Amino acid sequence: MNEKRWSHFLTRPFSLFGTSLWHGWYTSEEIKKVLKVTFPVATYVEEPHDVAQAYWPKEQLEEIKKRINDLAQDQPQLLHLLTKGRNLNVVALDLLEKGRKLSKVHQAVQFLNKLALYATIIPFFVTPKGGSSIAMQGGQNDVWILAERLRKVSYYPRILEEVIIPLAREELAAVHIRGKCKELPGLFFLSIKRLIMGKYLSLSIQIPA
Repeated sequence: MNEKRWSHFLTRPFSLFGTSLWHGWYTSEEIKKVLKVTFPVATYVEEPHDVAQAYWPKEQLEEIKKRINDLAQDQPQLLHLLTKGRNLNVVALDLLEKGRKLSKVHQAVQFLNKLALYATIIPFFVTPKGGSSIAMQGGQNDVWILAERLRKVSYYPRILEEVIIPLAREELAAVHIRGKCKELPGLFFLSIKRLIMGKYLSLSIQIPA
């Protein structure tokens, strides 16, 4: 890997399926709508125990920082986006704890992309940990406080485990792909794009007996 081009971005506890969802956060229609651009180039390195390291081109990493920092120059607008993240966290809790249901995988993925953008990505990049000091302008104002609160609580892992994976299992079960693991072998070797497009019928010959 060319060190002059690639930078380590983040490390997350994801399988191939989870990694494809993670990648989708940065290529979604939602991020395109807010930042006017997507971030499709990434290299993922698999570590033991379903851990993935993401590497981005340095220029792409700088671009997302710039886009969010430019957006955050408007503090009322930034507060609006962070408030949207807080409201989506409330919806996430309804899905997880109050029995609200999503019936289709693609609906759950669309929700995850919104949740990730407003409650995870933007809060990360407007705080010092993400390389910004914009939210701290003027001291611990409402923007800074809300961004830090959002960073401390993430519901996307539970949405993945408790909402998306069960829906994906149901879809795979419908075509009789079975397994004994927590993640079905068919799901483990599958990306979310292939699942939604229905390109999984050949998986049965790819899975070890």
